[in-house]
Amino acid sequence: MTEPPALQIAELERRALEHFRQGRLREALADYDGLRRLRPGDAGTWHMLGVVYATLGDAENAAGCARETVRLAPAVAAGYRNLGNYLLQLGRAAEAEAQFREALSLSGGEAADHSNLGVALAALGRHADAVASYRRALALTPADPNVHFNLGTACQALGQWEAAVRHYADASRLAPAEARYLGALAAALQASGRGEHAIAAWMQVLQLVPDDLQALRNIGAIYYQYSRFPEAVASYRRAVQAAPMDAAPLLDLGYTLMEVDSLDEALDCFSAVLRMDVRNAMALYYRAYVHERMGLLDQALAGYAEVPPEGHDLDLVGARAGVLEKQGDFAAAHALLAPEIASGRAGLRAFDAAAKLCRHFGDCNEVLEHMEARLRSGKVGESEQRHLHFRAGELYDRQRRYDQAFAHFEAGNRLKHYRYSADEDARYIDRLIEVQSPELYARLPTVAPAPDITPIFIVGMPRSGTTLVEQIVASHPDVVAGDELIFLSRIASRARGHAGGSYGYPDYLPNLTQRDCEEMAREYLDELRGIAPGAAFVTDKMPHNFQYLGLLSRLFPNAPIIHCRRDAADVCLSCYFQDFASYHNYAYDLTHLGQHYRQYERAMDHYRNILEIPMLENWYESLVDATEEMSRVLVEFCGLTWDERCLRFYETGQKTKTASYDQVRQPIYKRSTQRWKHYEKFLQPLFDALAAAP
Repeated sequence: MTEPPALQIAELERRALEHFRQGRLREALADYDGLRRLRPGDAGTWHMLGVVYATLGDAENAAGCARETVRLAPAVAAGYRNLGNYLLQLGRAAEAEAQFREALSLSGGEAADHSNLGVALAALGRHADAVASYRRALALTPADPNVHFNLGTACQALGQWEAAVRHYADASRLAPAEARYLGALAAALQASGRGEHAIAAWMQVLQLVPDDLQALRNIGAIYYQYSRFPEAVASYRRAVQAAPMDAAPLLDLGYTLMEVDSLDEALDCFSAVLRMDVRNAMALYYRAYVHERMGLLDQALAGYAEVPPEGHDLDLVGARAGVLEKQGDFAAAHALLAPEIASGRAGLRAFDAAAKLCRHFGDCNEVLEHMEARLRSGKVGESEQRHLHFRAGELYDRQRRYDQAFAHFEAGNRLKHYRYSADEDARYIDRLIEVQSPELYARLPTVAPAPDITPIFIVGMPRSGTTLVEQIVASHPDVVAGDELIFLSRIASRARGHAGGSYGYPDYLPNLTQRDCEEMAREYLDELRGIAPGAAFVTDKMPHNFQYLGLLSRLFPNAPIIHCRRDAADVCLSCYFQDFASYHNYAYDLTHLGQHYRQYERAMDHYRNILEIPMLENWYESLVDATEEMSRVLVEFCGLTWDERCLRFYETGQKTKTASYDQVRQPIYKRSTQRWKHYEKFLQPLFDALAAAP
């Protein structure tokens, strides 16, 4: 006897629903398709068939089923709601909007329908309308984290960062285990310039998903932005471990390793990318750039030629011209640059090289005209604007067109968005002075000098002549120029662990043991041996090492310390004219420069009183006026015999990465002394902060 159709349908319904709940979607699809054939006019069957298709990722068939659902049950809001969602998946947002509006009219304004309409409107780019829909949904369901998340996304699209952050935070509070919400909060904090808060949010993401690549890369990016390069390196290393076959974190790590002078390891990163993709333009470019940084200029030039010309915005012409300029082949560099500058296609490296070359060819006015035209074009991002303002300022200054020069330097500095607090700066120096008392250094352990290598520390304000002093001293055959080394600050930052606590510098100093000091000294000297194998003396001219002078006197009691000094107004103005990185956050405002200079002076006055090893005070103006006499003093102070090559430092081939690299290829000139007088009418904020005119 044949089973009655009603029983057959009921059994098929039960089995279909069980298969769906168990995730056996293909069986569920067959069951619901059988039901559809048995009762083609049943809206519920078409609805479930559409749901199964959607769960399988087949939005096209799901939408077809939903259309049949609403045809059979035109007064039921759920059918229009589902059809709208399937249409959204198909990218048909305008059609989805119509379906959600129909659902709203039938449901009487349910929160889900307002929320869905908001999603459709956002997909159409109508973010203000989307915000209104999401707010209506929230009024009905204020504890729905997904609505808060969507509202945050719409606010972000409108540039309403505070509102976006607030709603992402609400979504995360309501669903703390949802990494997607935390990631959106972190990204919004990061994009709105609240980097420290963003790091904390990304760290929360990592607690939920320890190998989250986006979190690791973004933490690295924020640390990089703040010039906290060791922390950036650590985060990027974790990113590489999480995705070893992904080129992006390897490139991130390579860029950052260049910042900490780990050039060999940076090369390894770029080479690893090239093993995955031999034509990767970024890896080829930065491999060449590392060779350029290493002084391997022929290899750099050949490397830039390997970079494919298409598919990126790398400034290959500028890079090649920059290498030719460093090689002294000015004619070839100029020939390469001239058509690029004239075409309007020139990149930042091209403008950099052109600014250095134009004085040799008498076309600085033409270069300036092109820079000004680029700035007026309105097609330049903030970073490029800032760069061009500083380059233009340098050229105008060289031409003695001081009003135009200052206008550009001021505009460039206004585009810096870093925070400086004079109160925080003063509190830090207060703490340096308080902790580093004569009594402390009377009992702080001293490390025996190393027999094979001696550091020479050159400190002071940036732009105080540290590069010139290093080049003179490092022209001696027994000395290697280390340039601005980050080793000391890195070791001093890590030493809190050695000192048996979580204190930062200088608070851990009283807790240092003999072993702590020996480990710190050994680590630093090993770094020097790594960059200058076999060298008897290596210079370290990181200017702000002045804050560590007391510690240095115990770690390296035989190390010469040269304190570079210069007229306060000149040194501050020169800092203002440099496109410094974020760790010089005082340098972008004349008042802040004067305030920081006074704190630096306080620290140095204190160290003069407590240091038990000699420190040479070298005045830039004296070195310029009496070069040979003062050079002999420098060399003798370092414990070296005089060598005539120290007067021909611009011929020795020593290299520097700092802003002064072009100057040290020239004999000493005097145009940088009393430079402030050309700009006196602009400098009252600086004079006020210094509390005295020069």
